[in-house]
Amino acid sequence: MIRQAFRIFLLGVTLWAPLGLMAQTKVYEEKSAQVYESAMELYAKGKYSAARERFDRYAESGANELLRVNSRYYGAMSAMYLGNSDGEARVRDFVERHPESPLSAKAFYELANHHYSTGKFKSAVLYFEKVNGSSLDRETRADYTFKKAYSYFNLRMFQKALPLFNSIKGIESERKGAASYYAGYIEYEAGDYDKAVKDLKVAGADDAYKNVVPYLIANIYYKQGDDKSLLTYAKPIVDGKGKVGNRSELTLLVAEAYFRAKDYGEAGKYYGKYLKVRKKAPADIYYRAGYSAYRSGASEDAISSFKKAALAKDSLAYYASYYLGSLYLKTDNKNYALTAFDKARKADFNEDIASESDFNYGKLNYDLERFDQAIRSLNNFVKKYPSHKYVTEANELISDAYLNGNNYENAIKHLEGLPYKSPKVRETLQIITFKRGVELFNQDAVEKAIPVFEKSLQYPYDKDIVVKTNYWIAEAHSLRKAFAESIPFYTTSLRMAEDRDNVRLNAMYGLGYAYFNTKQYSLALPYFKNYVTELESRPNKLFYGDALMRLADCYYVDKTYQSALNYYDLAVSQNNPDVDYAYFQKGMIEGVRGNFQTSRAHLAKVVSMEPRSKLREDAIYQMAAFDNESGDYHQSIEDINTLIKSSPHSPVLPLAIELRARNYYNLKKYREAADDYERIIEEFPKASVANDALLGLQGALKFLEKQDELDKYIAMYKKANPESEDLQLVEFETARNLYFSQKYTQGITRLTAYLIDYPESAYKVDAKYFLAECYYRDKQDDNARKWFDDVVADGNNMYVNRSLKKIIDIETLRSNHREAVNSASLLSSLARTKRDQYDAWSALMKSYYSLAKFDSTRFFANQVLEKANVSTNATNSANLYLGKAAYGKKEYNEAIDQFLNTLNTAKDVNGAEAQYLLGKIFHEQGKYEQSTETLIDLNKNFGVYEYWLSKAFLLIADNYIAQDELFQAKATLESIIEGSPVESVVEEAKDRLAQTEKKTREQIQKRDTTQVLMVDSLDAPAEVETNESDSVDVGSEEGSEDEKQQF
Repeated sequence: MIRQAFRIFLLGVTLWAPLGLMAQTKVYEEKSAQVYESAMELYAKGKYSAARERFDRYAESGANELLRVNSRYYGAMSAMYLGNSDGEARVRDFVERHPESPLSAKAFYELANHHYSTGKFKSAVLYFEKVNGSSLDRETRADYTFKKAYSYFNLRMFQKALPLFNSIKGIESERKGAASYYAGYIEYEAGDYDKAVKDLKVAGADDAYKNVVPYLIANIYYKQGDDKSLLTYAKPIVDGKGKVGNRSELTLLVAEAYFRAKDYGEAGKYYGKYLKVRKKAPADIYYRAGYSAYRSGASEDAISSFKKAALAKDSLAYYASYYLGSLYLKTDNKNYALTAFDKARKADFNEDIASESDFNYGKLNYDLERFDQAIRSLNNFVKKYPSHKYVTEANELISDAYLNGNNYENAIKHLEGLPYKSPKVRETLQIITFKRGVELFNQDAVEKAIPVFEKSLQYPYDKDIVVKTNYWIAEAHSLRKAFAESIPFYTTSLRMAEDRDNVRLNAMYGLGYAYFNTKQYSLALPYFKNYVTELESRPNKLFYGDALMRLADCYYVDKTYQSALNYYDLAVSQNNPDVDYAYFQKGMIEGVRGNFQTSRAHLAKVVSMEPRSKLREDAIYQMAAFDNESGDYHQSIEDINTLIKSSPHSPVLPLAIELRARNYYNLKKYREAADDYERIIEEFPKASVANDALLGLQGALKFLEKQDELDKYIAMYKKANPESEDLQLVEFETARNLYFSQKYTQGITRLTAYLIDYPESAYKVDAKYFLAECYYRDKQDDNARKWFDDVVADGNNMYVNRSLKKIIDIETLRSNHREAVNSASLLSSLARTKRDQYDAWSALMKSYYSLAKFDSTRFFANQVLEKANVSTNATNSANLYLGKAAYGKKEYNEAIDQFLNTLNTAKDVNGAEAQYLLGKIFHEQGKYEQSTETLIDLNKNFGVYEYWLSKAFLLIADNYIAQDELFQAKATLESIIEGSPVESVVEEAKDRLAQTEKKTREQIQKRDTTQVLMVDSLDAPAEVETNESDSVDVGSEEGSEDEKQQF
């Protein structure tokens, strides 16, 4: 029974099996269709990732072949939209596998559309060209045509794009405006302006394009030269308040149209509106804006625009510079005009502009009293343009510049070279040779000054100059210590000078000194007496205090002691800086009169003075001498011991030791006396008292019964004081003469050999000094320093102070200012003359300044002014360093006062530096115009000093940069680079110029040639004509030949 039931079940299964399989197939197809439907829904919603997965699944196992083909298409599209790397390949694969499918045509379109939407127009075109447009429906076909056209447009394939745009623009659709716009644009690019205007006006009816079309239409009118249509069309739009694209460029086109129509007033108005909005424009726009303002009388606006145009690097910059120069002249801004014409004169492509600018540049230099530059530039003008209408005027200006300038040397050469010297030329020669003489005198070149002064005397037209010339010749002879030669010139000057004239007083004072220094004291006395008498009632005492001293000296020499004492007392009452000398002389008088206690009191004042008197050692010696004279030998010895202990290197040491020896001798201390006499012969064998010491030694040794020792010292004395025939002397003088002949290398060889051959020569120190000098002149500073040190170390000799001065020079040149201070301090302690004292204090003043020790600088500058004022240069230098010290301490008001004080008297390099530093202070205070004016005065007053002149122009450029006057700055820097001989300043100028160029690029816009909507460059120049003022109107270099020939 069971077995039967089982069989029945199996039979059932077997019977129903086909029916189950059919049911399963139906279910599968239903589920597959759901996959496809859900994929389509996801695709429609843009959920391409999920859609792709379902499409790919259906394509693999879907039941419906048509839907499987569709799935491959939509799967490929999903991959493409997802940006999958295989997306595009899948689309192409679909087309290849199913060319018969209607979706194949759509596939290329969608692929093209995809690239189009992502801006890949090259790829879009590739696929648009594969699409069969006729297979697309009407609406899709219009979309396809526009996109294909626009893709061609973006690839600048205008010939293919235009027919497609034209096929759309006539059809009323939403694409009509766009198609008309792009068709118009292509026609604009192709120069088919009439069609372009027509299409663009159609496009303008479309809200999407109405704001961008006006600029293109206006630009077309501009390119057609139809300025009337341009203004009719564009001016109302520009003047209106409606929204419009490229308003500023449209405004520019209106300006350009008015410019071409020569309506410069209206052109300037619209250029102004454009530049107000744009802030930055190409140089040619600035040029035309400037020219329009220039022609309509708006000078400030013209200057503002031309300044920008002149920064360009093409020919336009030279034209702009010419107009700038004319405008600056009109507004009386000659300094700026000078810079502008300096640039314009280099316009070698236009002789009219270049020549007129060249003349104006030279004339402005003259007007601004830059006479050196005026002479150079006008001479170049005459040479370059010998037939120019301004040549006669230029030659007259050259002559006047020579007369008024300070380049007297060249002026003399020029005037002396003239074949005919008219009375005016001869008068000018008198003045210029006198001024050149004074210039050389102030430079301490007195030997050169004298013959130049003598030239002035050859043209005695002006009596006043004759008087001054004689006076300065006398002063020059005095400085070279040729006092006898100075006397006739002082005498002439005094005789010719008017009463109460400072020249007369100075000549009187100088004549007194000339007689004094030639030991004609009785002749000197009345001149000093008259000088003092005249100055007693005058507020300006000049050299009153010094004259009192010399008058007292004359009475002293005349042994009129009471009068001498009276005048020494009067000098002391005047707070004379040489009060120590007055007390010293009073001490001498009282000693001579036998009033030893009174004498000692006066001399003791000198000894105790602070700061230490230069006469201290002499005063101690004289105290000892008067003690000896009064018989107080012990006190005399004590005084000398004090002197030797406090001043072991004093020049009076040989005298003092000899005096002490006499004191010992008088006290019958013969051993001590002999020791002192022997010391003199051993250490100071060439001293003036060496012979007396030898005689004294003879007497002392006699009492000591050691006369046999005398021979040794006689031999030492003879060796130190050989006769002139001595071979050593001959060899020494031969070697030394090589130095005087400036044969320094040979001198080094001979002097070195001399020191080796004669190591104990009496001329050993002399040879060392001249060997050091040869090394110094040969620029071998290390060797020079070594031998100068040797000379100083040898002590009491005539070359110590000279060697110290050279050591100071060497260390200053090396910037070893601390070493220079050490040597200068030693020189100061050893100085016996006012000149040596000045050299020491001057070196200390300058070295301390270099070490930024400004209080010490100030101290020594005042010392120079009060106690060592040896020349005009000394005064000028000290005043300068007082200003520099104040500047270093940032005490600007004090610095300004001191620099002005320097400028009141200094006509030398000190004045040039003072003027520069004054300008620098104003620059640092932000007073740029005042700084520039000050520095321009430097050029006028000190133009011969190239270093300070170059530094001044560099600072002027900095002022211009700070004021944003970039044209002026750039032109100034270029002139430094082209003309300055100072290499360090030229390098600084190059750096500044690079910075200025960078700023220039920030102000001048480069033309953008990639955007066709930019206004094209205007090649038409401004109108060219010559007006009544001889001003040359020019346009850009690219003007027509007809226009250029109007010059």
